[in-house]
Amino acid sequence: GVKLGVKAVTGVVLVEVSPDSAAGRAGLAVGDAITHLDGAAVSSAEDLAEQLAKVPAGATVTVRVLREGNALEKSVAF
Repeated sequence: GVKLGVKAVTGVVLVEVSPDSAAGRAGLAVGDAITHLDGAAVSSAEDLAEQLAKVPAGATVTVRVLREGNALEKSVAF
């Protein structure tokens, strides 16, 4: 069969999430595609790593993800 209407995703798909990590505590899951970090678009794993490196310890950021075609926003505390 053919499924139409699926948008191409720009972002980074999570392939592993530890339950005790900041992402795990925020409810992010394997398969989620991170598309934005505090409103800034995420285009690659390198881009995400650069943005995360700028987040100070103790800060909370808003992460926008696509999960099964639905856009979600999660607050992630570091």
